[in-house]
Amino acid sequence: MRKRWLDGYLLLGVLLVALDQGTKALAQECLRGGDVPLIPGVFSLSYLENTGAAFGSFAGRTGVLAAATAALLALVLWRYGSIPREKGYGPLRVAFALVLAGGAGNLIDRVARGYVIDFFYFSPINFPKFNVADICVTVGVAGFVLLALFAYRGGIDFLWQKRPAAGRDNRQKEETKMTVMQAIEARRSVRKYEDRPVEQEKLDRVLEAGRLAPSARNEQEWRFVAVRSAQARAALTQACGQDFVGEAPVILAVCAGNPRTMRCGQPAHVIDASIALSFMMLEAEEQGLSCCWIGSFDAEAARAAMNVPPELEIVALTPLGYAAESPAPRPRKPLADLAVYDRF
Repeated sequence: MRKRWLDGYLLLGVLLVALDQGTKALAQECLRGGDVPLIPGVFSLSYLENTGAAFGSFAGRTGVLAAATAALLALVLWRYGSIPREKGYGPLRVAFALVLAGGAGNLIDRVARGYVIDFFYFSPINFPKFNVADICVTVGVAGFVLLALFAYRGGIDFLWQKRPAAGRDNRQKEETKMTVMQAIEARRSVRKYEDRPVEQEKLDRVLEAGRLAPSARNEQEWRFVAVRSAQARAALTQACGQDFVGEAPVILAVCAGNPRTMRCGQPAHVIDASIALSFMMLEAEEQGLSCCWIGSFDAEAARAAMNVPPELEIVALTPLGYAAESPAPRPRKPLADLAVYDRF
């Protein structure tokens, strides 16, 4: 399984570092002879070897600045791995990649040259000269602030929340009885599992929670399949197209056979099966186990893997096992944005 921080957004950072270093090399070669005005009296290219930081601060303390920059880059890269993989967090990954690229570009200068090459200059406000790396850091930090304030209103606590070790987290789950709300708050979508079997008594408790779930007209037109054999799990994993599904020792499938449409217009079998699987996932949390709702799978391939009869539809799957990771909580929208009283 790929590490969470290894993705295409970091490739963007690498390309920006290359752009920064390339423009600095050109500036060093072409601008030492004098300034090049691009917008006369406003903006020009003007070469500067800066041994300090912004506004000339810490001049000559290259080693200190390099060490501080390296430490900050390590911190940013570490927290980058906490960003959820969902598409909605792409802008946040871009902001982090910009900051990483800018910091790395100037760090390379300080280590290799002993100074940072600056060459962009706005003369009307006598703004300090800057470079591509400085632009990346400024845009990245500004983007992060705007995203935190306006885009991710549910919070970005995952960036600084401490994660317990997976094994210790499992032991705590097993030893501590939960309330329903605690189980809801503790539940995570886990995508990496220990090579450890699920005890039969725990599996029975999870299935029992599904049996006790409510259904339309109490018809209970559902079937639960606990897939444990390596061959069947391999076939289901191929149907899902997600390798982590097969890491778990059990894959649960919820099938339903009530095609009736309820008076509200919703299909009864999908609603019933979803409630049942939700109950099972909460009981799994109580038993120290973890799950991940899977709705992306080839239905016919999954049907063949489990020999599901034609009158039943596979509504959802989930791996079930002991977590080998401790994902950070995903942000949720504030209740005020979701709940209304009496009417909209």
